This record gives sequence, structure tokens and C-alpha cells, in this order.
Amino acid sequence: MLVKKLKRLLVCGLCLCFISQTAFATRYMQTKQNNVDATTEATDEVDKKEDISAKLPFDDQQDWGNMYFNTELPGSNKELFEGYTFNGEQIDPPNYDLYDSFKAEQITNMSDAIVDYRGWDAVLGATAYNAEEKSIDFEVSSSSIASEKTFGYATRKFGCETYEFDFKIEAPEKWSTGFIAFSMLTTMTQAPNWQTGVGGYMVLFRGTNYEFQRYGSDGQSIVSTAETEIMTPGEWHRVKIDVVKDGDTKIITTTVDGKELFSYTDELGYEILDEGYFNLLCWDGTKLSLRAVEPTIAQSGGKGEASATEGAIVLKLGSSWAFADGKVIAIDENNANVAPYTESDRTLVPLRFISEQLGAVVSYDEKNKKAILAFDECNMEFTEGFAEYKLDDDWFVSNCKTAVQYDRMFVPVRVIAESVGKTVDYLDGYVFISDGALTAEEKTELKDLLK
Repeated sequence: MLVKKLKRLLVCGLCLCFISQTAFATRYMQTKQNNVDATTEATDEVDKKEDISAKLPFDDQQDWGNMYFNTELPGSNKELFEGYTFNGEQIDPPNYDLYDSFKAEQITNMSDAIVDYRGWDAVLGATAYNAEEKSIDFEVSSSSIASEKTFGYATRKFGCETYEFDFKIEAPEKWSTGFIAFSMLTTMTQAPNWQTGVGGYMVLFRGTNYEFQRYGSDGQSIVSTAETEIMTPGEWHRVKIDVVKDGDTKIITTTVDGKELFSYTDELGYEILDEGYFNLLCWDGTKLSLRAVEPTIAQSGGKGEASATEGAIVLKLGSSWAFADGKVIAIDENNANVAPYTESDRTLVPLRFISEQLGAVVSYDEKNKKAILAFDECNMEFTEGFAEYKLDDDWFVSNCKTAVQYDRMFVPVRVIAESVGKTVDYLDGYVFISDGALTAEEKTELKDLLK
């Protein structure tokens, strides 16, 4: 009997041990799976963030309030609102109802206010209206927002250095009220309220009905003026912004077409971090095109020694920018969709752009759909939809037909470049056109200019 009891106890002990081990294994596997799920979820979240950024500018379904305050988006200042009050009410992200008469459901996207934003990080925009049709605290003009406020908004990250960009005002829909303003936002260790823009606003263009107030970092009005420069619609203007940091002070100087319009020194006791964003905003139907002006390539070598990359042209597949004549320029000022692409393993480039950069005078025979290129070295002719092309008095056949996209003729880059003695090479989706072979280091140097 005793032996039987001992056997039963032994069996029970083994069962308990097995159950315990099984439970531990189950918990271990569950924990491991949870970790995998968490990692996957985190990875998915990163992918989502990348997807969101890749979809800029947003479509009309995107809630503008979420766009503006999403910390994952360029130019966002959601973090500036954490723990602060607005109009006496605690701000509780991410549910931003800034005030009773200005709700998220009243806001729709108006990103097309920025017609072209090459070189900028994002285009945001909104049309918002005040349901009670009264003056609201959020307005930036004492006479602007009686019942409606419309704006587009482009943003770009900055540090302490010099920036240049071009902008062009399209014909305003509302001459009396439309304006374009420039603002800066930096992150401080403290923020007294929502107005943490070092330098506040600067009006670049304005109609006749605005009395504009510019704000400092403490939220107090420091300038009130009814006068401003009126820029000529339809013409490009060059804006230069110098951002200099001296201790805890930032000095921001802005010139337009060489004329200083705005200088601001922020002398608050808050520590101003080195980076932030500057923004261009369009109100009341005014439309804007803008493009970044990148620094020219640094010259290498001693006095009298030309850079190895001098005269090189660099393009990137899918990019509307190119490096030519020592600077980054737009391939087509009127259409940001015009960019090099590949077809049947051949790289096609906009005919007019590449030909003119190589020194040709380009004309077009509309009747015969033919482009005529006059170089110093030779003459060439290309016809839409044909692989045959003429070089001086001889006819040749390319391995790729000419194509038309966005009302622009595209041709194989090698056909034109090599016909005038240039060398064509490729690296990581970049196209290099130069007088001779480039080293790997030179290609990398040139490639970095278009990143």
C-alpha cells in the first residue's frame, strides 16, 4: 500500500512539473510572440510615418488640424503646445479644438495655394471659417478674418546659416486681401505661449486692406504697420535669409531682391535651440510658387586650378532639379513634373533643357513636330515619336524613340550628349554629363548636391 502511495505521489509530482514547465514554456512563447508583435507594430508604425511623409502634400481627406500638429510632419509645432494654455484653456494634444468657433470639422485642405514647392519639405493648407462670424484671437491681421480665412503653407527646416529661395506670386484671386507672409518657428526650452516664432512674421506681399501686426517670441506685438512692399505678380523674386546665433540671441535678417526688408533680434532669456522651421504662408486666395536656391559647388585646388567637376551636368531620375553651370536649378520652371526617366533601359531627358545646357539654340517646327538644335559643333533634328534623328547631313537610328510628356519632348541623353563630345555616366539613379570620365569621389561629390 505504501509503495502504491509513493508511486502515485511520484506521478503527481512529475505531472505538476510537466504542467509547470508547459505553463512556463507557454508564457515564454507568448512573451516572445508579444515582443515580436510589439517589434512588428513598432516597425509598422515607422512604416506608417514614412508613408505619411511620402504622401505630402495631403489630399482633401486629410484633417488639417492633425497635419499641423503631427510631430512626425516637417514644420510641426505640436510640442510647443504641450502643457500650455490657449485662451485660458488647457491644451490637451492631440484633440485640438483651438476655440469654440474654430473646429476641425470646419477645416478642409487647400494645399493648392502653393502651386510649386520644389526644395521645400511640405505643403500644408486650409480653408477655415468662423461659424459665429466675429473677430477671433487667432487672426494675424486686425481686419482680415470676419468670416473666412484661407491659406496655403510651405515649410523648410533651418539652422544657423544663410538661406536663399525664389518665390513668384501668381495672380491673386482677391487683390484687396491676399497676402504672403514669412514666419519662423524655433524650439525653446520654455515657451510662454503658442507664439514661439523667433522673428515673427514678415509680409512679402499684401493687398490694400491689411493692417499687419508682427509678433515677437513673447507673443507681444512689436510692430504694427499698414505699409509693405508689393511684389510684382508673375515675376520671380529672390529672398535671402541670414540666421546668426550669438549666445542665446538669434539675429535674423531678410532681404528681397537685395533690399533689406526685415531684421529681428530675439533677446529673450529662453535658450533657443539651433534648429527650427521657416514657413511661407498664403492667405485669401493668393497663390505662390517657390523654389530653393542651393549653394554653388565649392571649387577645389589652388589659385587658377579648375575643379574636376567644372562644367558637369547632373540629373537624377524622377527629380525636377539638376546641377548645371555650378548651381542647382529647376529643369522646367513652369512644370515640376518634368524630370528624367527610364524606358527600355534608356534614360530619357527633356530635350530643350539638356540641349540648352550644352550650348544649343533650340527651335521647334510645329507643323512637322520636329525639334531643331543648333550647336557650335553640329546641328541635330529630332521628330516626335521617331527613333531616327539627323546629325548634320546624316541620319541615324537611336535604340529608343523620342517621347512627349507634359507637353515636353524627351530624348535619350546619350544621343545628344555624346554627339557634342560629352561623356555620360550613371550612379545610383544619377546621370552625369561631363567633359571626361569622373572618378568615384567626383561622382559622389556631385551626387550630394541633389540629395
